Amino acid sequence: MSSDGLFVTGNLFKARITRIEPMLAAAFVDFGAERYGYLPFSAIQDYDERLHKEGTIITVRITAPETGKKGAAVEALKDAPNDAIVHELYSPQQKNILKTSINYLLTLCMVGIILYFISGGTFAQEKQDDIRSILIEELDAPIRAEQTLFMIHLQVEAQYG
Repeated sequence: MSSDGLFVTGNLFKARITRIEPMLAAAFVDFGAERYGYLPFSAIQDYDERLHKEGTIITVRITAPETGKKGAAVEALKDAPNDAIVHELYSPQQKNILKTSINYLLTLCMVGIILYFISGGTFAQEKQDDIRSILIEELDAPIRAEQTLFMIHLQVEAQYG
């Protein structure tokens, strides 16, 4: 699914609170979009400043999509509706962290690497595809230059509930 059809009003995402702005009575959340979402405290069901702090993972729904240089407006839900799809994506910042971690691992090994991830969501295949593309991107040139064999085993397991 392209990001054009994904980041629309009503869609649900797992998000991480990245910044709290008390003067705005709002937080900014990373849910995988180009820009962070804007989350007013009044749009958080059962808001509690002790629970809703930087790093907290929450479920958000887009109430207004990104426009221009502004990120999407979102609201936080206590629970996702039954049978709702909750997207869990890597943001550009998370992909950079993943790339750095993979590069570090690659410098430690000469023959191969085994990566095993447990996903907290239902989109294990999407994450596996993201990680696989990062691995291929990062490994292609070094492997071709060295003309070596390199084994990669990647497994992403979905963990439900």
